[in-house]
Amino acid sequence: MYRVTQPGLCELGDNYAEFAQILWREMNNIEEPSVRARVVSRIEDALVEQVGKVAPRAPLADRMSEITSALRERGFQVEIDKSGPLPILRENSCPYYELASADPAICELEQAVFRRVLGAEVKLTHCCLDGHHCCEFEAVDQQMPAATAGRT
Repeated sequence: MYRVTQPGLCELGDNYAEFAQILWREMNNIEEPSVRARVVSRIEDALVEQVGKVAPRAPLADRMSEITSALRERGFQVEIDKSGPLPILRENSCPYYELASADPAICELEQAVFRRVLGAEVKLTHCCLDGHHCCEFEAVDQQMPAATAGRT
């Protein structure tokens, strides 16, 4: 007789996308705006906690490297593009594509999480939902004056 171990059982059933879609849809159906906002805020807090904080006083490039490592450890396919004036966090595949297809607000949530973790302004400049081959988040250090932001 064979028995599947607990880690093996976790590997067998992984249709979380459908469950996540149901939860997200039901959360959006909460009629009371303040309650819905609190739920979204708590989800954001939990995601920030999962990714982890980066060294707040480190240079933005170092913080971007830290978040990239943290996301890779969680199974995200990410990289940093430092070829332009601002660092870009590139997700080579959308981790929430099915959710985002039903409700693009998940992209705003992810952007808010990155903003909080990095301690920098983050803008979604490319999105798989718009037909791009990846999602790109451009970061500008909030501690840096806007006039010098491109000269890092």
